Amino acid sequence: MKNLILALENSTNICSISIRYKKYYIEINNLKNIEKNNNEKILQNIDWLTFISKIKINDVKIISYNFGPGSFTGLRISSAICQGLFFNKEKKIIRISSLQIISQQIWEKYKKKKILVAIQSKFNEIYICAYKFNLKKKIIQPIIPEIIININNIKTLPINFIYTGNSFFIKKIIKEKKKIFKSNKIRYPKIKYTIKLSKILLNNNIITSINNINPNYIIENIF
Repeated sequence: MKNLILALENSTNICSISIRYKKYYIEINNLKNIEKNNNEKILQNIDWLTFISKIKINDVKIISYNFGPGSFTGLRISSAICQGLFFNKEKKIIRISSLQIISQQIWEKYKKKKILVAIQSKFNEIYICAYKFNLKKKIIQPIIPEIIININNIKTLPINFIYTGNSFFIKKIIKEKKKIFKSNKIRYPKIKYTIKLSKILLNNNIITSINNINPNYIIENIF
């Protein structure tokens, strides 16, 4: 099963797992319980997902996961599962940012080519990145590096972008610049788009190695 993809989305308070193979797609979503072992629950869900899909875990050649920013615990668990299940170097690993997943959701819903995503970190800091849709490669790509920055250090922002994210900074900009900035209600990454973006990245041969799967933390329960 060459193109079978297993995806993990564990950056928010919902733990999601999905499998995609050709036109076949299935996902499982569970609300996290901080009093229970979420690591064990995810492994149980993977077992259940492979069972109902009638596949073996060894059939999975590609795993994709959200490496953050997001929940400290959730991202750490996803990273550990990737390391544990896919230590074989023949497996392909696709590492995707929360911000890029959100931008993919925006692109698919609104078909806006320029997107700026900002996620609240702590105090006056935000994670921020600008994306543009590449028509040739059919992929949403960053046009500036993803950074964490103090909002007081932001002097200007590009126009003709659609702005989104859970940052209060973005909400403030939208309120003050109604005629320039656009808002929407897409603020959190969803696994449906994690796995869609995974396929696109795979087609463009954008993969990572087992040695580069460390998560990108913010603070606990940021979403």
